[in-house]
Amino acid sequence: DMKWGEEFLDKDGNRVTLVTDWTDDDVAFYFKAGIYPQIRPDAALSGQRFDVGFSQINLFHR
Repeated sequence: DMKWGEEFLDKDGNRVTLVTDWTDDDVAFYFKAGIYPQIRPDAALSGQRFDVGFSQINLFHR
């Protein structure tokens, strides 16, 4: 749970802070759900498919 203005250690060891710039009404933000494979294209993976499905997604905004 990230709180405004509190420092947070991300998965790469970087220290980040959630700033109030994210609340700017002139900026649109969105949520995406899916699968995002972190691979480099490789001939050995030719024809491979990645698939994801959802039966339910619950979103909460605080």
